[in-house]
Order: sequence, then C-alpha cells, then structure tokens
Amino acid sequence: MNTLRSCCISAVLLTSLLTLTASPVAQALSLASVEDELIRRELSAVGAYPELLGQLSADEQAFRLSPVLSPGHIVLRGPDVRFSLYFLPVTRDLHAAKKHGAWWVDEATAIGFDPEHAADRLASVELVVDGTVVPVPARDVIDVFNIAHIDEQAVFTCASRSPDGWRWYLQTQAGEGAYARTVTWVFENGRYLFRLVDRAP
Repeated sequence: MNTLRSCCISAVLLTSLLTLTASPVAQALSLASVEDELIRRELSAVGAYPELLGQLSADEQAFRLSPVLSPGHIVLRGPDVRFSLYFLPVTRDLHAAKKHGAWWVDEATAIGFDPEHAADRLASVELVVDGTVVPVPARDVIDVFNIAHIDEQAVFTCASRSPDGWRWYLQTQAGEGAYARTVTWVFENGRYLFRLVDRAP
C-alpha cells in the first residue's frame, strides 16, 4: 500500500514538473537583463537600441541587412545568410484579456497587440546561414503581433552581424504607439540563443 502511495505521489510530482517546464509562455528578457557584456554592448548598437539608450548610433555592426516585405512574410538576405519572418492575418476574434497591465491572447502575453487593430500575428522566424536552417522556437514567436509595417519613412525590421562575425541580431517592431515593443532575436555560431523584448522608441 505504501509503495502504491509513493508511486502516485511521484507521478503527481513528475506531472507538475513537466507542466511547468513545458509552459508555452515565452520568458520576457530585456536588454538590461543580458548578462553577457559583449552581447549587451553589441546589442546597444542594433536597430532601435541606440535611440532607446539616448545614444548616437555608432553603427559598430560589420554587416546590416535591410528587409523586403512580401505578402505574408519579410525576408532579409545577404551572402550565405537569409532571415525569414512569416506572419498571418488576424481573421478571427481573439480571446484577449488585460492582465497585470499587459494584453494576453490565448493564455499568453501578446507583444504589440492592439485590441482595436490586430492586423497580423507572427507565425515563424528562421535563419538560414551557410545552408543550415536555424528555427526560432514557437514560444518566442507566436505571441508577437502587428509587425508588417514598412513605409518610406521608417523600416522597422533589420538584421545585423557582430563585428567578429559570430553573432546575428534580428530585430523588429511589434505594434505601434503605446503598444509598440522592440523584439530582438539573438543567434550565435549557427544556433538560436534568446529573445529580448523592450519598449520601442
């Protein structure tokens, strides 16, 4: 009887642990929380960060890619490298709610979400470098809304390579106005590291 009870308790604990570790909610990191000093310094020169930090852009990046917007996706290409961001139009009523000062959609935080104007939702992000596909996990993608805004005045998606050539930084703006956030995905040596979310300038 004690053995059966111990097995049941172990099963409950294991199930709880798996539920916690399998959580689909992405972890929200910001530039201030990046512990690697080199990556933090390189990020401070990428895209919107110089303006956010009140600095003039020193443009330390050795290589910068500009986006091409097509229906349903944004592509950034360079020699032996390609970034693709695929997004889908929002065609249904979303189960949105405001919790703790932020919008949540389908039980996950919604980055760049505007309840009055939910135009698109990011579906996938991938890097192809030297013929190798490096996907970004869905948990760091599907909570991003309203990225498809490129006009003559501003380009909100860019990719930069670190001066030593080992890291790539892909950045986009999600949402506009009060809902706008700067989203940055970090890659190193052909693998995905993490995502940052900060306010937009």
